[in-house]
Amino acid sequence: MSTRPVYTRLRGVKNVRVSSKSAIRRPHKSANPGSLFRQTATSTRTTGRKGKAVPEGFSSALEPPYYAVIFTNRLSMDDDGYEPMGAAMEELAKEQPGFLGIESTRGADRLGITVSYWKDEASIAAWKAQTRHLLAQKNGIERWYEHYELRVAKVERGYSGPDGRSVD
Repeated sequence: MSTRPVYTRLRGVKNVRVSSKSAIRRPHKSANPGSLFRQTATSTRTTGRKGKAVPEGFSSALEPPYYAVIFTNRLSMDDDGYEPMGAAMEELAKEQPGFLGIESTRGADRLGITVSYWKDEASIAAWKAQTRHLLAQKNGIERWYEHYELRVAKVERGYSGPDGRSVD
């Protein structure tokens, strides 16, 4: 399991590597609102379904059924402490029973989407009630987020591409 910073294309700019510390507070000066400037992915597997390496920025191709927690949020301007807490929560999540992986991205407009993957609903409930995660949730509600939406979905099927895929 590893967190992999991603080289990503900013609009009109060559590929730039952005460290997680600079990703939220100091986006690249050429970043346009809506451009991606931070992506990480963590997974318990490093290969996809057919034994191929999983590309940077993606969690491995997991075998359904499993659950996805989709957390979409916009950071407020008061984000002091957010980045270290986010990194700590990602590390803590990896230690939880039933954790399968995570994908996360944040744009220059401070909109972020994190999808975490879990074995079952009981694993999600245990994560939600984890003491240190509760503290992070409290800070998020009181300071860090202007708004957020959280959705839980059961994944019944999934596939990777474009290799081996066609629309015929």
